[in-house]
Amino acid sequence: MLNKQLRLKKMNAFHAILFLFLVLACSACRATSTPIPDQTLEPSGTADVTVVEEFYRSINEAQSQGDLGRPWDMMTNQAQCNPRDKCELGYFEQIWWKSKAAYKIYDCDANRVIVQEVRYPRDAASASTPTAPRFWSYQLSEVDGVLMIAGISALQALGDECVLVSETPLQ
Repeated sequence: MLNKQLRLKKMNAFHAILFLFLVLACSACRATSTPIPDQTLEPSGTADVTVVEEFYRSINEAQSQGDLGRPWDMMTNQAQCNPRDKCELGYFEQIWWKSKAAYKIYDCDANRVIVQEVRYPRDAASASTPTAPRFWSYQLSEVDGVLMIAGISALQALGDECVLVSETPLQ
């Protein structure tokens, strides 16, 4: 009886590992809603660009207002406590649940990324037009071994030192 129980546990563990492997393999093959960047763009590879791109991707792919907690968690407390969000996830969710963003990400210098952002209604049935393009400077810093968005500020223009590394058009 004990031998049979051990074989059953081993089979269950094997099936769990097999299931996990299949899930990981399928998720790697899954189509994403983010287009592949233009081949003429400079290769990114920098962690700060990756964090900012994931921030916007998480916003755009949110299926419910509650899904916006992921990009919120990518910001430090300092970045979350800007005048618009008032240190409260609810304000961040209210603002971003109305919109998605088309964006161009520029790698500028150490721990600084510039984003040219155009917001458009999340609801495709809405007759609203996209916003005018705006530039945002993202400052990043490491907190407990994790690279996070430490500050976001508006800019008037892009600097010459910045290189376009990623672009997502209106969808």
